[in-house]
Amino acid sequence: MKYESLTYFDLNKAGTNQHKRHVHSMTIMGITLKTSSWVLIAIVLTLLAIASMIILPHKWKDEQIARLESGFKVYAAIEERERTFSDSRAEKVYKFLKEHNSPLAQYAELIVSEADINGIPYTLVPAIAGKESTFGRHIKPGSHNAWGVMAWDKAGNRSIRVFNSWQEGIVFEAKLLGDNYMTDMVGGIQTRYCPSFECSNTWTNDVTGFAEEMK
Repeated sequence: MKYESLTYFDLNKAGTNQHKRHVHSMTIMGITLKTSSWVLIAIVLTLLAIASMIILPHKWKDEQIARLESGFKVYAAIEERERTFSDSRAEKVYKFLKEHNSPLAQYAELIVSEADINGIPYTLVPAIAGKESTFGRHIKPGSHNAWGVMAWDKAGNRSIRVFNSWQEGIVFEAKLLGDNYMTDMVGGIQTRYCPSFECSNTWTNDVTGFAEEMK
């Protein structure tokens, strides 16, 4: 935008005297406007008002979003710090699953209590979930089945078992392991739970590795 003020003599006035006139001009994007000072001022103020209406709302919105994101981060940090466990094992399970972005993390206390009820290692349910579904992150949608547990119909056809909630899945899995495997966990579990013709030979090592990491 370019503003200019020019002075010239107007010879068209009546009489022989020359009259001086001032012509003001403003060039915007190649367009030159010639008018009085007050009109030019009005145009400039109008343009500034329009620009502020366009720019300021976007800036305000960005600031609000940044403030909200910052608040969420602070809240998450406080929630994490204030989370306490009466059982150190549950705390280990929680932290381990949290590091793996597992939806099972919030059920750490249930995992430990169900392990005690069914006489299995507290690390087994989350460790198998780690191997079978990347800790519950890759499952059949809506199944809440992180352990690859199957169901059979009357015709003998099998499909992934569907649980109504993560709590239901944890309780079922812990009881399944306790009823069928007792103390013959990891080493002998693959022959029945996940035989080699269906799973890779690394199944046992991976489950054991996850269990050791939790401890």
